[in-house]
Amino acid sequence: MRKKNSVSEFTSERNLHLLESFRKSIARQSEISLANAFHHASEQPAPRFWVSERRAAIVIGRMLAGETPTLSMNKEKREMYEEIYSRFLELRALRPDESIYSIIFEIVNRPAPRTYISDERARSIVYEELRKRRMERRGV
Repeated sequence: MRKKNSVSEFTSERNLHLLESFRKSIARQSEISLANAFHHASEQPAPRFWVSERRAAIVIGRMLAGETPTLSMNKEKREMYEEIYSRFLELRALRPDESIYSIIFEIVNRPAPRTYISDERARSIVYEELRKRRMERRGV
């Protein structure tokens, strides 16, 4: 579980990626629908999985032990860990002597098939980024 007010080292990278995806989605629409734009932005492939290597290794380790740590997670996060887990099993079969952490590190830093963020979360991130940029332009 993430601690309150903890910030990941890639948060700004994730937010910029999401904002760029949102803007591209808006530009592609003939009739602008914000709900549609947020949905498309959240479904775009990501340059990496938006989870720390440490956290992914903990969750995948628990999954290997037969636990189901994803039961209480939201749908997107659960799908993300299932994707990481399936990729982990593939790599582990090829490299059985390699550590869990090194395999997870490689997987998490590869491109992800989608962003694994809900439309609502995408909306709040995009609006927050737009607000920050507006404040920067105003010099506040």
